Amino acid sequence: MKSADADIADYLLGLMRGDRRARQYRVAAPDAAPDTDQELARIEAQLGALDLALAEPPPAGLLGPILARIDREAADLAAAPGTDTVRHQDGVWLPLSPGVRSKLLRVDGRTGRRTMLIRMEPGAPYQSHAHAGGDEECLVIEGDLRFGDLLLEAGDFHVARHTTWHATAVSQQGCLLLVSVG
Repeated sequence: MKSADADIADYLLGLMRGDRRARQYRVAAPDAAPDTDQELARIEAQLGALDLALAEPPPAGLLGPILARIDREAADLAAAPGTDTVRHQDGVWLPLSPGVRSKLLRVDGRTGRRTMLIRMEPGAPYQSHAHAGGDEECLVIEGDLRFGDLLLEAGDFHVARHTTWHATAVSQQGCLLLVSVG
């Protein structure tokens, strides 16, 4: 038999359906308005239609990593309240251009400033670009990065001021950069 916490988790994750979900809702909200059962039935009908609309089921083993990430994030918040942590395995690497990928770490909701990692494969160019949205700060964590005659190596920090242009960037060895823009 499942524990009450497991039932609540199943309910919140949408794993509970039909009468079982309705019973759990009544346990969670015993003082709900009289039309709650009708509203719940309407929502369940919509969710059921979404379930049927899936072309294929989610990949096996998907729930485990999701729950593990939730647990890690909850532990991080408990250990260091008022902070945010991005673990190395979290986030998504997105292509910027051939051989160049980025992973967004943070967007400052107040200023719009973005902090990201950029990984360039050896020899991969990144096209010339302007800095119209604010200063760009770049720390070379690994490898090398060249803008024309300027060579940056691991540990070097570079700032491109608002309205300046970069020449095409190329990395001979490949590189990992921490970049903040905005």
